[in-house]
Amino acid sequence: MLPERSNELNYDAVIMEVHEFMLALPSTWWQNRPSDTPMRTIKTILHNMAKVKGNAILQHLNQIPTHSELHTYLIRILKVGSLDNFIKDL
Repeated sequence: MLPERSNELNYDAVIMEVHEFMLALPSTWWQNRPSDTPMRTIKTILHNMAKVKGNAILQHLNQIPTHSELHTYLIRILKVGSLDNFIKDL
């Protein structure tokens, strides 16, 4: 995703679709499959969205339960990103 075009993306809709995907096919389901490319693709999309929006991505989780796999994954991405930025500043 290109940062300069991020305002064209409906983050709420994408996050809801990803949430529904992860409910139907959680990470544990992919562990027994020969390929987890769809889940990797979803996680790449989430990572790029979080990279562009930063902590503001959390504003788009209003309809997502805090105990969901999606919520947990986004929080982890943001924590790792914060740590990476902290290390760069040292």
